[in-house]
Amino acid sequence: MKFYILFFLFIFAVLYLRTAHTEPFQNNSNIVIALLCVCPTEIVINFAKKMAKSYKVYIVCDDIYCHTPEEPSMTFIKISDEEVLEAHYTKSNIAIGKIPSAWDKALYYFNVKNMSPSHVWFIEEDVFIPRVSILTDLDAKYPTADLIAKQNVRQEEDPDFEWWFDAEELTSQPLYRSLVCATRVSRKVLNEIANVVRNHGRLYFIEIMFNTIVHEKNMELAMPEELSAIIWRHDWRDEEIDPNHLYHPVKMLTTQKRYREMLAKVPNSGVEAFRGMR
Repeated sequence: MKFYILFFLFIFAVLYLRTAHTEPFQNNSNIVIALLCVCPTEIVINFAKKMAKSYKVYIVCDDIYCHTPEEPSMTFIKISDEEVLEAHYTKSNIAIGKIPSAWDKALYYFNVKNMSPSHVWFIEEDVFIPRVSILTDLDAKYPTADLIAKQNVRQEEDPDFEWWFDAEELTSQPLYRSLVCATRVSRKVLNEIANVVRNHGRLYFIEIMFNTIVHEKNMELAMPEELSAIIWRHDWRDEEIDPNHLYHPVKMLTTQKRYREMLAKVPNSGVEAFRGMR
């Protein structure tokens, strides 16, 4: 009898170890994706469906009156300007004219209405993502990072950046910045953002706020190569596009669709073309 028990335990241990070492990345940390847009097009929704196979997907619609389909694989977030203004989640994206912005609404949603995610990928709709597995690979590589962003530029390294003043009004901490068109933020960072609202009655520019909080609180930062093609302004050529980077800006969503179809023809690219014409 003792022999059979030992044999069973041995078989169980072998199967467990084999499974642990061969299973692909699984989203056990409640990492979610928030796509930021005015109103999602069919192209955005179709790619979001692919994302939904690996993540819980939220689409933040700045236009609360835009038509969105009944789609069980994702959640459409529509929050009025008045609600966000009343909660003081404002001025996180002063580089655009509209206050509150989709960024304000996204930060409000994940700090007030839904605090369950451990990490949130915030991605603007003009970011081209060739394949979802870029994100899952980054999550597997940096499971505990509080911020995954393109860069970490200290104020002294770029004194001419025009938005430093916005943070100087609220914090005396050394200031850092990064482009955040595609970035992953932890719950710890989101909690500190909530503290900014409580202490100051508003937010400050996201390109400074995320990195400055991470530096101030000695949190974990990752700056992967995959985000190196996040650029403020650039006209991308076809030959610059590969399946292993995220690209910004690609404002024409039909161009994103064409890039994905182009890369899908490359052997072993891992990129899938998909339907969606608008």
